[in-house]
Amino acid sequence: MNKTITLLLLFISIFSYCQEKEIKYCGQHHLLRESLKDPAKLKLYLAEQAQLKKEESLSGKRRGIVYNVPVVFHVIHRNGIENVSRAQIIDGLRVLNLDFRKLNADASTVDPLFSSIVADVEVNFVLATLAPDGTCFNGITRTYSQQYSYVNDFSDGPDQVNAVISDNNTYQGSWDSDKYLNIFICGAVSDGVAGYTHYPSNWNGTSMENGIWLRYDYIGSFGTSDPNNSRTLSHEVGHWLNLPHTWGSTNDVGLLSNCASDDGVSDTPNTIGSTWCNYNDNACGPIANVENYMNYAHSCRKMFTVGQKSKMRTALTSSIGGRNNLWQTSNLVSTGTNTAPVLCAADFFSNKEVVCPGEEVFFTDASYNDSVISWQWSFQGGTPSTSNAQNPSVIYNTPGSYYVSLRVSSDGINYLTDSISNYINVLSYDSAPYKESFENIQAVDTSWFLSDNLWELNSLASSSGNFSMKLNNYLNFNGGGAYELESSTIDLSSMTLASFTFDLAYANKNQSNKDYLYLLASNDCGKTWAVRKAISNSALQTAPSTSGSFTPNNSQWETINVASIVSSYCVPNFRFKFVFYADGGNNLYIDNINIVDASTVSIDNNGFNLELYPNPTNNNINISSNKLIDKIEIIDFSGKLISLKQLSPAYEHNIEVNKLSPGLYFIIGHSADNAQARYRFSKL
Repeated sequence: MNKTITLLLLFISIFSYCQEKEIKYCGQHHLLRESLKDPAKLKLYLAEQAQLKKEESLSGKRRGIVYNVPVVFHVIHRNGIENVSRAQIIDGLRVLNLDFRKLNADASTVDPLFSSIVADVEVNFVLATLAPDGTCFNGITRTYSQQYSYVNDFSDGPDQVNAVISDNNTYQGSWDSDKYLNIFICGAVSDGVAGYTHYPSNWNGTSMENGIWLRYDYIGSFGTSDPNNSRTLSHEVGHWLNLPHTWGSTNDVGLLSNCASDDGVSDTPNTIGSTWCNYNDNACGPIANVENYMNYAHSCRKMFTVGQKSKMRTALTSSIGGRNNLWQTSNLVSTGTNTAPVLCAADFFSNKEVVCPGEEVFFTDASYNDSVISWQWSFQGGTPSTSNAQNPSVIYNTPGSYYVSLRVSSDGINYLTDSISNYINVLSYDSAPYKESFENIQAVDTSWFLSDNLWELNSLASSSGNFSMKLNNYLNFNGGGAYELESSTIDLSSMTLASFTFDLAYANKNQSNKDYLYLLASNDCGKTWAVRKAISNSALQTAPSTSGSFTPNNSQWETINVASIVSSYCVPNFRFKFVFYADGGNNLYIDNINIVDASTVSIDNNGFNLELYPNPTNNNINISSNKLIDKIEIIDFSGKLISLKQLSPAYEHNIEVNKLSPGLYFIIGHSADNAQARYRFSKL
């Protein structure tokens, strides 16, 4: 049946911001109502869509030509699962090309009602091999950034573009949208948004914002994704080439009102839209084309129609949006997509760069472009020390920093080499008891791993001595992100229970801030982590809010006790890290980290020591000290305060504990000169 696109529907559908997860839908209408309040933008968009419709009448002249489109994937990550593998990205490109060329295996199973109009769109998507400055690369850029996740209102898109332009690992500059189809792969958000893109328009010129955004678990058919989610890229490229959903340019699926809507394609029957494979959907009269890529039924999407092909090829050959430059011979040459890829650089990566002695490291050849036939690896300090495998594994037994080298060839005659000094760092074990006062600058360089340069050694404030570790959160202009300070390896195997304390100073900028701090621990050299202490914003504050950069005085420090380093963490390869979640607050300072055996004095602060007897005890416990004690705290193993007693200053005290339940507890003694000491005791 013939269909009509009304001006109202055009008004609604300037962009396509699409959400692809089960019954969650696009949110574009909320954004568009605001976006199209600009009369100039609305006027331009309506004119552009009218021109595209006019140009589509010439689509018959464009059949039989296969257009090649250069593609570059930009992975924006924080070294998490969103930093998807090259293999997964290449698989996503494979699925996209199968779908657009009608080479997908399930094309032969299309419902007989629509099998005669399944279209080969005659478009290939080819991985670019040359960056805008002519640099050879492998078609994928990677950018480490706090902007690795986009948010509900999509406002992070420009920030992510700027992050890629400034910080990607290949070429710092614009990857213009009339030269590359830019596909951004990002982290997840809470509402399930899977991807979004823009319809063709000259509004943004050749900006990279005319690309496609995908969540990390909607690219390819394996790894972080799956076969159903792998078709999301085909759906988004359809939008990028001016296709609405099969029920038209609305965002809500399954509504009877969608029957009055339309997608402007003559061979896609009017439908309410479906999130499941409802082959009998005839709510609008005709049977719906539920298997269409522009529907929401993930598990059975498998086709574009002939009419959709015409609409997409019109968008690809029109000057509107600049997509007509992508497939021109001159652009294919400049992006390296006109010839078979050649080997132009040796490259590699590993699954980890910091390991404990005895750990296995898996290396992956990432040389480009995919034509290597010979590999010669060299692993300083590793076993084996050499390998001719493409992707070898190596065990490192001795602490130190070691180079890795890879020599590759595509013909056995000419070779390229990549060598990286100090690439693998095998940790040495710090012994217990452990103390970090940050007084030795070299120790910080070799024993700590910082996720962000906002961490810095500080000489302006400390709880004792001259130095502390500072997180310069005052200069965190983005106001968000997670910032990690991670230790090297500590041998706690001589203990059955460890006492962990550190000194802390922090202030908000204002009381609306919600910054908080976690302490995490690992008993397997950092492979897995568990929270051992969570400090909320109210508990984090040691000083009043201040709008200026916070520097604590001597009275604005507090000692934090971590009572959960239990026997399962008393191992040779113990590690810990602080993770600070920023929400616009002020600076954070950490000092005097102590880990000692909890069966002995767990803090030795300025020579302050306690002795407890009898231990274990039933009713009372005697406390003897080398300093005058004026306050006693009793806490349980979770860190919960059980009792607080203000006392007259004395060297000895007798404390009644008969009302405590049987178990393990800590007594924390406070001296008159503000020192603290902690000791474990057992209540029978």
